[in-house]
Amino acid sequence: MQLDIDAGDGQPTSAQRELFRELVSRYPTMWPEIAEELASIHPRWKTVESVTKHVDEVLLSLDFIVNGEPLTWSIDYTFDACDDSEDDFCGYTVNFVDWKIVGVDVGD
Repeated sequence: MQLDIDAGDGQPTSAQRELFRELVSRYPTMWPEIAEELASIHPRWKTVESVTKHVDEVLLSLDFIVNGEPLTWSIDYTFDACDDSEDDFCGYTVNFVDWKIVGVDVGD
């Protein structure tokens, strides 16, 4: 998993570090729901099993954390065997507010 943290001009904040640690510990239990969301929109990989098998790269992006505001973060997924046709997008971004999936963006 790759990591991108918006820490402003400095190092990641303690809140961002805490969020990252919690995410690492919770990710295995979150994966089935994430995979279901990806399978529901992917043109080729329509099951949790096929999504799991074909995920190629994962990028976790943590936004700057403002005290009192909901946590916003996302995970980008790319898949192997992408043929770059109009119907086969390679990249998907799963967006979260706190620990709830709030949408999936499709990219190329």
